Amino acid sequence: MPAKLNPYDTGGRLEPKPWPADAGTDSDDCGKVNFTDEFGETVFTGWMQKTEAGYILRVDEHQDVQLAFETSSQRLEREAAMMQLDQALRTITARHDEAVWCYDGDPDAFTPGYFVIENNAGGHRFAITEQYIGTDSSDIDRVPNSWDVDVARRSQNGSWESEGTRNYEPAKIGERYKLIISRSRVQASCAFRRRSSVPASTAQEQAAATLPRLLRHRRCCGSCRRRG
Repeated sequence: MPAKLNPYDTGGRLEPKPWPADAGTDSDDCGKVNFTDEFGETVFTGWMQKTEAGYILRVDEHQDVQLAFETSSQRLEREAAMMQLDQALRTITARHDEAVWCYDGDPDAFTPGYFVIENNAGGHRFAITEQYIGTDSSDIDRVPNSWDVDVARRSQNGSWESEGTRNYEPAKIGERYKLIISRSRVQASCAFRRRSSVPASTAQEQAAATLPRLLRHRRCCGSCRRRG
């Protein structure tokens, strides 16, 4: 049986390798740590240095990759903002259940998003996609790091063409939260009203072409199914 891979083996985390510290170590080298990837290549070298205000983390980059950091207080703020938006979207979905198509399965397999309001009659689509970085996609309690909001229009050949995508991190979510929720609520309400206005005699004939839909991709396991 093969050995279980750890986050260092898979590249999920960089492996810390402290510099040697002994009597002959140069004072400038004390406390330095190399962070290596799954191939053994050093990505960053970091060390903490005391300042008048506290401490500063200094980093030498060895590869052309993006570097960001998140403190515990920032993580709590991010999780609170993300869960607030997630709950609001779930509430909108529940209130417009008659206009919802639900899918079960791995959410990473679905496009264009987790929350999608699609108006086939008007040819518009509003999609909100949860973004994750360095988290286990099988964890049902995972919290997104940011959201992508995509607006698309149906082209003449029937395919969807994006009119623009914006990424919202926690700080931006706070600024745009009400706008995102308000737009989602209006689109969902419009979808429900238009669906309800279709005469029963023509509903089946027009369903494929004119029924607007609010799609909700649920984070759970299992085979795909549709609930109308």
